Amino acid sequence: MTFNNAHTVSSAASHDLRTALFPNSGASSSRVLWINRSWVAILGFVGFLMMLYAPPFMLSWLGILGSGTLLAVMIGPVFISSFWQGNAWGALAAMFTGLLTSGSFLLFTDVGWVEGPLYGCLASSVIYVAVSKLTQGAASSAVARSC
Repeated sequence: MTFNNAHTVSSAASHDLRTALFPNSGASSSRVLWINRSWVAILGFVGFLMMLYAPPFMLSWLGILGSGTLLAVMIGPVFISSFWQGNAWGALAAMFTGLLTSGSFLLFTDVGWVEGPLYGCLASSVIYVAVSKLTQGAASSAVARSC
């Protein structure tokens, strides 16, 4: 885990967890900076331990699994929404489908690290359109009620 990766993950973790768990904390900027730096140190130490104790092929698999499943999770909602407007339920279902499909192919079959995420991308795209079509009325009525 490089410093940039550790910093990005720790910043996201400190900000997202802090705001989710303590939304009205009103922490000062120096306190937030201290929390962020603490997360950098903690996750950097975890990355160091992983590097010491995990076999090299396992670290390679983490990179392949991470980038492949990220591609499969995001391609449906991002690419399809460039041409067609879906909804949040479709995007959420597509993300879970892409994650499960790509992860399953990568971990439990021998199709390879290229084909697994591609099947996940295809499944994610199909589910994005299908679930968005099926929940179109429910999503628009929820938006109308919130306004």
